[in-house]
Amino acid sequence: MNLFARLPHDIIVHRIIPFTYQCQSNDLLQDIRSFFCTYRILHNVYLFEYNESIWIHDLVEFIIRYNIQMISKKFMDSISENKNKKMKIRLIWGYMTRLNRNKFIHIYI
Repeated sequence: MNLFARLPHDIIVHRIIPFTYQCQSNDLLQDIRSFFCTYRILHNVYLFEYNESIWIHDLVEFIIRYNIQMISKKFMDSISENKNKKMKIRLIWGYMTRLNRNKFIHIYI
């Protein structure tokens, strides 16, 4: 069943739809572009030359080596419980800043 079919019409019209028309900040839009561009680069390199396990290892090593404080221990524990490697990679990559993503690429690629 469609989730929107279960929500009251008033909530959809007054709470959800106005939010969808709000402009997003330039910083957020640049972060989204950065995520997809850099992810695509790494996807091509790691999946053709290495594999997802090595990619996850390199991400975790980068976070530890450079003392990246953007991810809490609770979040890292929840990532380690997730069995889907692609989801782990995307979650970690999404929580990194643009600067950290670029630094990772510079060091590991």
